[in-house]
Amino acid sequence: MSREALLSGTNDPAEPDMRASYNWIRTYVPGWSGTADEMAEKLTFSGTEVEEGEPHGDDVIFEIGVTSNRPDSLCHLGLAREVAAVSGETAQDPECAAPHDGQPT
Repeated sequence: MSREALLSGTNDPAEPDMRASYNWIRTYVPGWSGTADEMAEKLTFSGTEVEEGEPHGDDVIFEIGVTSNRPDSLCHLGLAREVAAVSGETAQDPECAAPHDGQPT
């Protein structure tokens, strides 16, 4: 394995660290009305490396470079919070509830 591959955390330094869905990020930022290109620009402005957006059906898949000092950018919700922060929108956490069967835990 090459030095570059070891340092990048991937087996192939030409591959992105992560791929992220534009539509999925938008589910966490309901007020976002911009395009995929505008979102990529906002993420880049915030310091997140966005290589390119590739159309995939009615979605766009971003290739994201992740740095070791930004573990919050390792998921769609983290990217959505970043978009919200630089765009003035509000990020919305996903709804989740633990199942309850009436038995004590």
